[in-house]
Amino acid sequence: ALVGQLEACQQARFFVFRFNSNKNKAFKIRKNQVTTPLLHQSSNPLHQSADKQYHQKMHRYSCKIILRKERPRLDGKCSLNLQAFINGKRKVIPLNIVVHPDEYNQENSKILIIGKLTKQQKQDIYDQNMIIQNCKSKAGNIFTRARLSDVALSITQFAKLYNGTINYSDFNSFMRKEIELLKSDMDVKTIKSYNNTLSKLTKFRPEIPFMELNFSLVTEFNHWLKTKDGQGANSLWKHHRNIKKFVNVALNKGIEFDNPYQQFKSKAVHSERLFLTRLEVDVLMKIYDENDLPANIQRSLRMFLFACWTGLRISDVLRVTNEMIIGNELVFLPHKGRGQRKILRIPLSEVAKQYIVNNTGKFFDEISEKQVNADLKELAIISEVKKRISFHTGRHTFAMMFLEVPENKVEVLKEIMGHADIATTMVYVHIHGEHKKESMKRMDIYAKKSAGKPKTTKHSVD
Repeated sequence: ALVGQLEACQQARFFVFRFNSNKNKAFKIRKNQVTTPLLHQSSNPLHQSADKQYHQKMHRYSCKIILRKERPRLDGKCSLNLQAFINGKRKVIPLNIVVHPDEYNQENSKILIIGKLTKQQKQDIYDQNMIIQNCKSKAGNIFTRARLSDVALSITQFAKLYNGTINYSDFNSFMRKEIELLKSDMDVKTIKSYNNTLSKLTKFRPEIPFMELNFSLVTEFNHWLKTKDGQGANSLWKHHRNIKKFVNVALNKGIEFDNPYQQFKSKAVHSERLFLTRLEVDVLMKIYDENDLPANIQRSLRMFLFACWTGLRISDVLRVTNEMIIGNELVFLPHKGRGQRKILRIPLSEVAKQYIVNNTGKFFDEISEKQVNADLKELAIISEVKKRISFHTGRHTFAMMFLEVPENKVEVLKEIMGHADIATTMVYVHIHGEHKKESMKRMDIYAKKSAGKPKTTKHSVD
């Protein structure tokens, strides 16, 4: 690391030119300073306009070691300080080194060895020169990172970075540690989602310093997820939601950096909500009553039909017990949204009750959602239901069957489903309306097919 710092410092003493093939520009870094590129003007008016816009985005950084000759000590020695300029604003940082003006070379930022000195005195001067070079390299590295990250570094941020009060460790490591801290308090599914996002972020870039976590990087990550990882719109939204959470955690813990999600926005897309018709539910109920299915599929079907008549999620179906039945209602705190502490009261229909076979304890034995969905996939083949059934299909089916009853109101459905926002419930209303339109279209098609056919029967009127 020390060799790298010394090399960076040595490079800062030379003229560095970078060539831009598009605009034929040379970028110059002044000798003994670390600065932002200086633009040569182009004779082309279009280029001049581009030059002006580009120049407005650049931020001027420079630093050098100065000897405070105006404030000498009684012994004639003066203190050495690092002087940094950012967009015309100055910050002076003392190096805690004092030297006589005659023993210091301002041009090379070095303390000179003059006269006969002991071995220890020479070693002290070597060490002090090393400190001086390290300080310049440290400041130069901060400026370089800011430029490469396209970050507008302020003089206050520079001072905090230089003094170590801003954590320069990478975001990935921070997120990994925070996930470990949340394991005991968060749902297993949530932790799995966080780790999945972290895995993809690490694959995209193994280390992401906080200063580089900006709008440009998040945009690049979003593009990588879409093109390289094949993520859809809702998956993209979930990954950005997870990252945004830990960005806010970092900011709340005092790590100073620009929040990229103040500019970058990601939205979820409402996917099609698959549900079964009442006729399809009747088919499954008949299959269940015949009791000819393998034991595992029969068990999963019982759970699924219970969800079709209550609207419960699988996380709640596996938790509800007979002790939660008060009167004719199932009273419980739902697993999702448990932080809001909102108690749900779901009236149990007679149809739903017939799928509760245990008289005490939990309604259903413990089973993974993955296994239930695998069983339901086999059930769809057996029952010839031409739909990709998952357990959550039961919740959607309940909402649609509820709205089939003309007297039922959407406000009541919202309370039964436990939705925080009526807009979520209204999605089912819109789907129900579209479903009715499609049904009428099918009736029109049926009527057209039947039109013109010879009548096979004749009704007489007495």
